[in-house]
Parts: sequence; structure tokens; C-alpha cells
Amino acid sequence: QDDLSMKTGECNELEKAKQDMEERLRLMESTCDATLKENQEYVSSNNNLQQQLHLLSAAVAKLSADLETHEGIADDLAQEKALAEALAHQISEAEDAALAQVQKLSDRLHQLQDDLSMKSGECN
Repeated sequence: QDDLSMKTGECNELEKAKQDMEERLRLMESTCDATLKENQEYVSSNNNLQQQLHLLSAAVAKLSADLETHEGIADDLAQEKALAEALAHQISEAEDAALAQVQKLSDRLHQLQDDLSMKSGECN
């Protein structure tokens, strides 16, 4: 009977150890499930971030190209402005010269008219 009660005690201890191990296994499975879920969420989040990064990279590339285009347009406009200003200056100088010439011709016309009047008066 001592032998039987010893074996029963051993069986009880083994059964208890088995139950403890099963409980630990359930806890580990639960932990693994939670970790797996977290990892899946991380992968999903990482994929979303990679997509956003790709979109941002494409947007930056487009903005860089647009900026380069606009800088080229700005340079062209600056050159055209400089040419327009130079042309306006030349036109202004030509206008001043033309006005001076008109004034000279007007003065000369008045002088000729005066001379003509005087000669006309002498002839009468």
C-alpha cells in the first residue's frame, strides 16, 4: 500500500505538472497570438508608410520638375524684360531725337516764313 500511495502521489504530482505545463502552453499560445497580431498590424502599418513614402517621393519629384520649369520660365521672362527695357530706352531716345528734329524743322519753317514775309513785303 505504501508503494501504491507513493505511485498515486507521483501520479498526482505528474498530473499537476501536466496541468501547469498545459496552462503555461495556453499562456504562451495567447502571447504568440497577440504577438502575431501586433506583427501583422506592424506589417500593415509599414506597408501603408511605404506607400505614403512612394507617393511623397513622386510628389517631390514632380515639384522639383515643376520648379525647374518655372525657374526656366522666370529666366526667360527676365531676359525678355531686359530686352523690352532696352528697346523702350532706344525708342525713348529715338523719340527725343525726333522731337528735337521736329523742333529744329519747326524753327526753320518759322524762319523761312518770316523771311518769305519780309521778302514779300519788299516786293510790294
